[in-house]
Formats: sequence, structure tokens, C-alpha cells
Amino acid sequence: MNGERYTLDANVLFYAIDGAAGDKHRTAILLVRALLKGSGVIAVQTLGETYNAISKRRPQLASAARDLLRATADVAEVVSADSADFLNALRLREKRQVQFWDAMLWATAKRNRCTTILTEDLHDRPASEGVRYLNPFQSPADPDLPLFLPS
Repeated sequence: MNGERYTLDANVLFYAIDGAAGDKHRTAILLVRALLKGSGVIAVQTLGETYNAISKRRPQLASAARDLLRATADVAEVVSADSADFLNALRLREKRQVQFWDAMLWATAKRNRCTTILTEDLHDRPASEGVRYLNPFQSPADPDLPLFLPS
């Protein structure tokens, strides 16, 4: 992993659950497998956002979502936001016009020494205070994507 510490956004977990997502599903599964091997952290917020999104947009996948999210929570390093993260999220929200929940994920990732957030969102934004955004689904693939996939 070359020292990269990272976290996944909810959209990555969503695609890992949604088998109809094609190439995004395959990439997301690889990223979750790498995460479960200890290569990154997952925020409680991300687990909750994923379950909420699946429940609303693909309710037929709710059972599969519960299974994957439980397994992820049992095996991965799970991190929670704290009050300092909340205040940092507010600051980033005001400074960069980022959606609040994206700012919360950023703040939690930053406090937990993550250098990268793998997300389909925000990839067009510059790094924020040492935390960059990488879209694992873009084409052509980001040259750094192999750093986050199992070898």
C-alpha cells in the first residue's frame, strides 16, 4: 500500500452490494476486500449512509446490504466521528462549499490519518489539508488506483 491510509465513501459500498452495477461492482468488491485485509478504515457514518441508500433505492438488496455491512463492521477498522470532527466539518463546509456529510467523512478520515477518500463524489476537488479524493470508477483509471487494490 506504500503507506497510503484510506477510507471508502458510501457509494463504493453501495456498488459492492449492487451486482447490477457491472464494472463498478467488480471494482468495489476488490476495494472492500482490500479494506477487510486491513488496508484502510471505514467510518460508522459510511456504514449507515450505505444502508440508508440501499434501503431507499434498492430495497430488494437490504438483506445483502445488512450481511456485507455487518461483515465489514466485524472485520474492518471502524472509526467514529467526534465533536472535533463535527467542528472541522463545519469549517470545511463553509470554506469549500462541500456537502455536510462529505465534510464529516473528510474530518473523520483526516483525524484517523487517512490520506485518501475513495469516492465517486468530490474527485474534481483539490485535496483538502492533506486528504485527497480518488474516484476508483473513472475511466481511464486513476494511475494510483492499484495502490488500493489487492495485489
